[in-house]
Amino acid sequence: MEQRGKPAAAIVSGGFEEDAAITGRVLGLPDLKYIMVPDVLTGLPDELICSQIEDALEEANEILTSPPGAPRVRIGEGLTGREPAAPETFSGEDVMVAWEAMNNEWLSRGWADGFPLIAPTPERVAATLRGTSLAPDHVVGILPPGRGIATVEKIAINCVMAGCEPAHLPVMIAAVKAVIAVAGPGYDMSTSADAPLLIVNGPIVKELGINSERAALGPGVQSRVNIVLGRAMRLIKMNIGFNRPGIMDMDTIGAPTKFSMCIGENEEKSPWDPWHVEHGFDEDKSTVAVLNIRNQKELADMFNTTPEGVLDTFAFGLSVTPEHYGYYGRHQCSYLLMISPEHASILERYGWDKESVRRYVWHRSEIPAARHTNQIELMHKDVQSKHWQWYLNMPQEQKERLMLPVVETPDRYKIVVVGGVTGKSLSYSFMGAYSTTEITDRVAV
Repeated sequence: MEQRGKPAAAIVSGGFEEDAAITGRVLGLPDLKYIMVPDVLTGLPDELICSQIEDALEEANEILTSPPGAPRVRIGEGLTGREPAAPETFSGEDVMVAWEAMNNEWLSRGWADGFPLIAPTPERVAATLRGTSLAPDHVVGILPPGRGIATVEKIAINCVMAGCEPAHLPVMIAAVKAVIAVAGPGYDMSTSADAPLLIVNGPIVKELGINSERAALGPGVQSRVNIVLGRAMRLIKMNIGFNRPGIMDMDTIGAPTKFSMCIGENEEKSPWDPWHVEHGFDEDKSTVAVLNIRNQKELADMFNTTPEGVLDTFAFGLSVTPEHYGYYGRHQCSYLLMISPEHASILERYGWDKESVRRYVWHRSEIPAARHTNQIELMHKDVQSKHWQWYLNMPQEQKERLMLPVVETPDRYKIVVVGGVTGKSLSYSFMGAYSTTEITDRVAV
């Protein structure tokens, strides 16, 4: 707007001031002007919203009637430098006291996830860097939402803090590339409980000991590699991407999934092409996919022995109204189905492929149209008129009878086989795009 000679300002709710200032800086608006309202306006009584808006009008009038001057957009100012990390020293009566001092200090700076960190000493970082052929100052990319320069060295430092080994570094470099490939402005800045999930495929799963079977999502020694890889993703997001709670991560309640989420696909027990082959990679390649997931739902069925019976159980569990259903005119949500080997074997026995599974679940996962009345009536008028006017004009009794699919098309259901014995699968919903990236630049350590 300012580049067009028009004065402009953002409206910022109380509690979001620091987030607004940092967001403005990293997106090229270091002098961002904004109008403050005391509260987040959603959920407030109408009269209180009006009162807060009236109180802000004087400030708005001052900003919007002042000449904007020269455009203040300075793209690139918000990027962190690619300079090597500066060493710090912590001391105490013994090594443990010094280590605790490091953890307490770095937690206070927002560098930690709340669990104890492994000290990223120069020796440990140097050893980790030997896991890749890339130079320490090699720039992997610009990591959102804070647009930090993700160098190999900075990724390695976070890997060390998470407990990773040198052989794990190429996985995390590929995971960072996967995030960057799909991230746009505003990525990872939601007030929802989104969490990054890593899906690892190919020979590297066995080579590194990534758990694809029982309790692949942890806890325990059988999933140690999964845990440190997932944790490294969280620390990388916080320390390179500035995705920190209260600063570019405005999650309302939070979620334990944000600490660590990583699985290997159980390719040996899968009757179908594994995830990476389905996404265009050769079977002998190793890949990592990154999805932002939420809403874990167990899909338990230990009694049905037919595809229809098992998938009806899935459909019942998935027949819920997804977030933002139709709010932008489309069914935004997708689902990841983590199908257990037992359920997969039943489907294989009857010759069902992934497409058959998707189509069946899509047809059987339905919700009554009337369930959306409250949400649709509160949508923006433009969205209503373009996409939902037919619904608003429909008689109530017809709304009660009409069933709508949970997601827009069958391909919104993504499938991966993971887990141990027993008929218990899992589902997660996710919004937006995801990416699968080949794991390269590995060095035997």
